[in-house]
Amino acid sequence: MAEKKQPKFRQITVMLLMTAFQLLSAGCVIFRQEEPSMTLIYIFFGFIAVEWLYMLIGNLVTDSDYFELEVIAFFLSGIGLTVCASFNESYALKQVIAIGTNHYDSWYPYCVFEYNPENICCNQKEGVLKDDNKD
Repeated sequence: MAEKKQPKFRQITVMLLMTAFQLLSAGCVIFRQEEPSMTLIYIFFGFIAVEWLYMLIGNLVTDSDYFELEVIAFFLSGIGLTVCASFNESYALKQVIAIGTNHYDSWYPYCVFEYNPENICCNQKEGVLKDDNKD
């Protein structure tokens, strides 16, 4: 019985499609104002250039065609970068740093809404204690 061969991963095709998607989503964020933000243009084009360099160097050095996980990581990171850039330019810069370095504790953009109930003792100001049972 013949062994089925796994189809070859079309790296260049997937990278071109992903780059087109990232350029489209970056364009929506960059050109939403009257004047495009040069900072966001540099951030997005730098991110895309690093993706292509990583894939090129990885392909030449390892001589492997199995970059599916890297493509998924780049795709999801690009979506996260677009979401952070839609909030603020500084969030986009922090997200690029977080993607590139792994310092997510100190650089992670705080895009999370926190819920701090006022009637919990740890969330109250010092010296002020509320008692809901008082009349």
